[in-house]
Amino acid sequence: MGHVLHVCTANQIRSAMAERMMRAALRARHGDAAAGLRVVSAGVNAWDGAPMFPEALDELRRRGIDADDFRSTVIDADMIDEAYLVLVATPWHRDMVLTVAPGAEASVFTWRELAWLLADVTREDVAGRTPHARVAAVAALAAERRAKLGPAPDPVHVADPIGGPVEGYRRAADEIEAALAPLLVLL
Repeated sequence: MGHVLHVCTANQIRSAMAERMMRAALRARHGDAAAGLRVVSAGVNAWDGAPMFPEALDELRRRGIDADDFRSTVIDADMIDEAYLVLVATPWHRDMVLTVAPGAEASVFTWRELAWLLADVTREDVAGRTPHARVAAVAALAAERRAKLGPAPDPVHVADPIGGPVEGYRRAADEIEAALAPLLVLL
């Protein structure tokens, strides 16, 4: 079964927030049917079992999302190969993912690139009845649109707030949420 994989550097801020934000949005939209689509995250420079940064955890709590049990995961080729969509924070993360799994190019997008590619796509444009079936269709459609439209306009990255003020964590979460919105509407 495929899944959605969110990727950043250490899997303790951006990808961790994206994972939990997407899970919560899917549950709110689809109830129990959301459980049919796995949403996970990993880091290209992570170590297994590290907690989410407190500022990221606080930002999720502020949004009503529980992530107390979150633990980081190291990315591996199987995670990438099994994913319908691999969503990353920056083009550098995309390059790192493709270093681990060179054949995954069609399924790897930055969050903001995917939002740009899906901006004018409607639910009727996507086949499938369940979130699980629809995410595979969205991935194929996004790859097709990228081939036709070329590169997304800047900025396509979500900046790392590590070491900065709390506002940076909020800004990163806002950017991730906005970037995920077009995808979530289609699922």
